[in-house]
Amino acid sequence: MFEVIGIAVVAWFAFSIIRGLLRAKQRSSSAEFGLEARRIATQELFIPSQYYNYITTSRMDDLKLQALVLRENFSEFKRTSWPRLLALSLYIWFHNDCSKFHNDDLSRLQLFRQLHIEPDVIATTLMQDLENILSSHA
Repeated sequence: MFEVIGIAVVAWFAFSIIRGLLRAKQRSSSAEFGLEARRIATQELFIPSQYYNYITTSRMDDLKLQALVLRENFSEFKRTSWPRLLALSLYIWFHNDCSKFHNDDLSRLQLFRQLHIEPDVIATTLMQDLENILSSHA
């Protein structure tokens, strides 16, 4: 009887250790993906870091969904890394928000003022062709 209980306890303990290691690996991968997505967005796509912080805290689920749509619906993004897909999705959001700002959308005017995003950054973003930027960074 004690042997069965001992085996069950050892099995439960081993299972708990393995499960904990797998969860830690997932968390570290997620953090690494986040850092890489931030680097791509701010250094390659020139998205202001304050916008990056705002949009990732308020719309991360939507960004992930958009990244999946890019991967599933466009052949040029099939092999694109997950951090790059997230950064490109974020660029799409930023470009669209810049367009709304340019068209005097009150919510975007307030947001960009609150985030202290410079008008020249908005103008530069709007001068760039969205499709060309996406395809050149795929």
